[in-house]
Amino acid sequence: MTQESQISDADPVLRVKQVADLLDVSPDTVLRRAADGSFEGAYRTRRVGGQWRIPTSAVRTFKLKNSPQQPQTSSSGQAPHGDSSGPDPQEGDASAEMPAGSFDTNGAAAAQEA
Repeated sequence: MTQESQISDADPVLRVKQVADLLDVSPDTVLRRAADGSFEGAYRTRRVGGQWRIPTSAVRTFKLKNSPQQPQTSSSGQAPHGDSSGPDPQEGDASAEMPAGSFDTNGAAAAQEA
């Protein structure tokens, strides 16, 4: 029994295109990630120009590590203390102090006319 078949028996492997579809990225991205070691246990077949095989567990792990973190909530369903959905206007937010429409399209303060 070869190493490849032992790995296949323990953890099903996927081809690059399958992984790309699962992660919603291009096959080139999967190839780069496989080459840089992002998928633990990924290997190339022994054929000339060997193709990558990536264990499903490695894809799951990669997806968990690289998915956006959800804010933790307390048991009351609210965000933890100190975590708000935006900047606090009392903590130096200049836009809270200026009236609406006081910025031009370049983001610079518009000249106030008297």
